[in-house]
Amino acid sequence: MPFDLLPEIRDASSGDIDLGALIGVSKWEPPIPAGLAGEVVGPFSSAFVRKTDSERVQNLTDLYDQVRSSAEWMATEKIDGTSATFILDGGRLRVCGRNWECAESDSNTMWDRARGLSLAERMVDG
Repeated sequence: MPFDLLPEIRDASSGDIDLGALIGVSKWEPPIPAGLAGEVVGPFSSAFVRKTDSERVQNLTDLYDQVRSSAEWMATEKIDGTSATFILDGGRLRVCGRNWECAESDSNTMWDRARGLSLAERMVDG
């Protein structure tokens, strides 16, 4: 958006300007689903690791036909299950599902697996 549309900025004296307050915009945080309330820390953060995301071939019919005929490719099969990411962050284990970081809990399947496999002790930080 060009600054010309915001005369308040052009006319502001030197110094910091809270543009969000000036135009009535704030950072949007996705709401935690009601079914997960109390069970998550917050949204999955890609600050440490890249979130994996594989598109279904059924959604990519045009691209599928193009790649199938012009490039090497390998067919894989996605088995239904639970997506999990385990992060060792400064010695602290963080457990994430597909979209949310999970709060440590005795009832959480991913935390159960992390403890059962002694992941915090077996992972190398950094």
